[in-house]
Amino acid sequence: MKFLLIILCTVLYTHSLQAQKKITHEILGFWELAHIGQGFTVSYKGNIKQHAFILGLRYHQNTIVKDNQNQVFKNRFYADTFRERLGLNMGYNYNFKLKHSDITPFFFYNLQIARMGTKNEVYWAVGTQNGQTLYMKDRFERFSMTSIDNTFGLGFSARLYKQIYLYMQAGGGMIIYKDVDPRLFIAGGPDLPLIGSDWELSSRFSFGLSYHLKSKK
Repeated sequence: MKFLLIILCTVLYTHSLQAQKKITHEILGFWELAHIGQGFTVSYKGNIKQHAFILGLRYHQNTIVKDNQNQVFKNRFYADTFRERLGLNMGYNYNFKLKHSDITPFFFYNLQIARMGTKNEVYWAVGTQNGQTLYMKDRFERFSMTSIDNTFGLGFSARLYKQIYLYMQAGGGMIIYKDVDPRLFIAGGPDLPLIGSDWELSSRFSFGLSYHLKSKK
């Protein structure tokens, strides 16, 4: 409910300013490497002087985990359906205007919400032998949960050709997990210990293009 209220307030605020002809419009599309994995976002961006508000969708790209870092969540989110691939992308930018330049650096806050599963191996303690705990490995691949990723960082946009701009940003923050399966909070076996947490530090890097829509005269 809180996020829906934020969206409603943003829409009403930008609509009122549009009536005063103080807002410009952009369409953003970029690839990103986020904490939960790779993805693509398409968003609307409304610019009001030095402020910008972003609202759109994120499409999750399923990838095969190839690292051996024993991560519980990082890069392990995996969507089974098209609906799970889609998430909410919201943000705010504060633009630093440079005189006589087509480059605009900015500070940003980004919020992304997604719900899908992860793929992990877990271990169950099944007994003891000669004073050592015995574990059974269980290949349980479906841990459906909600991720709420809050990221702060810096970026820039630069004109490439007419109304087309290069768009890049990078930052870090905190990601919160809701409805986490309790099996991810169990200490695992000796060769792959799994200890989950309901929050982690996160990072994001993204780049792509933006298209500035022409204002009606």
